[in-house]
Amino acid sequence: MIQKTLQIIIIILISCFTTAFSQESQTRGDVNATSVTSPAQNAKALSDYLVSYLGGADLNQTANSAEKILAAEQKLDKVVLFNRDMDWNEDNSIIWSWDPRTLPEGHGAWFVHIDECKPVRNCKLILVTASKGGGVAIVRVNDAKPLFYARPKGSPHSAALLPDDNLAVVSSDGFLGVYLVPNDLSQDDVTVGQKLAYKFELQGAHGVVWDEKRQLLWTLGSSELVALQYNHNKQEPDFTLVHRATLPKYLLGGHDLYAPCNYDALVVTGRGVGVFDPDTLEFYPVANYDKIKCLDVSEQGNVLIQRASESYWSDRIRYFREPLDSAQDGEPIGQRDGAKFYKARFFQPTPFSEPQRADRD
Repeated sequence: MIQKTLQIIIIILISCFTTAFSQESQTRGDVNATSVTSPAQNAKALSDYLVSYLGGADLNQTANSAEKILAAEQKLDKVVLFNRDMDWNEDNSIIWSWDPRTLPEGHGAWFVHIDECKPVRNCKLILVTASKGGGVAIVRVNDAKPLFYARPKGSPHSAALLPDDNLAVVSSDGFLGVYLVPNDLSQDDVTVGQKLAYKFELQGAHGVVWDEKRQLLWTLGSSELVALQYNHNKQEPDFTLVHRATLPKYLLGGHDLYAPCNYDALVVTGRGVGVFDPDTLEFYPVANYDKIKCLDVSEQGNVLIQRASESYWSDRIRYFREPLDSAQDGEPIGQRDGAKFYKARFFQPTPFSEPQRADRD
């Protein structure tokens, strides 16, 4: 009896020590760990949340004034990072920017009409595409240096970084392409890509997201969402088509495909807004509002959109809140006079594509 009691006491002490050690490590920060957490909630939870948010439910909209918004701005053809709560007409609201006109040999012309700006690798890198110039780039945040850029031509609308650092890019001209990225993205080498190493035809291709959990590349076309399985051969990349889901009517003309923080699901925009479940291949309707070029959810639960007010752009990024009957309706997160914003993203990790991995620090 005494021996059993001692064993129980020892187990309790070990448990307490382990908990205390874990808490201490989290407090001081482990240099070998990233801040990325694994996605948790499913597609149904995300669709329910978006419907509630759109309807004006009190969902802690003003939490965390430290939130930052990354935006593709087409008037000056720059990628700009804003402090969410400052006046965007003030220059000091801009925390960081990348100007492709600094590229050599006239390559800045490849980045006319920047339309995508996607933070990856725990926000250390940003993927950029440009629909008119036909360019795609991997830009390092620390010094705004492009580590890789290329010109697949067509009309690039989005990109995804594969686990081996090869770069996938989609063009609305109707294809997904993959570039070999030979340089180590942790080094200072700059590579200009010459030609695509892989090409997959998909009508109206607009969005692409890497799914780390399922090891799939989800690619959005004008009428379908496809899943491609990667062979993980860096030098000879190839894909196998494993899923093909027809878009429901309210998502036809598929435009944005993104994996918001904290959800194991994909947001899809087209004629309206919906959520896709990558396990069941089911779509959940959210709203019938069109012209929504992007939608993202912050870690704190705020939801941003860019709904075009002039052709395909707007001078503001807004909360996903009714009323949205007019392109000027809804509360703006930020507005800049004369700006032509296309897509915008919260500047935060995307666990769906990058779960916690020490080798990606």
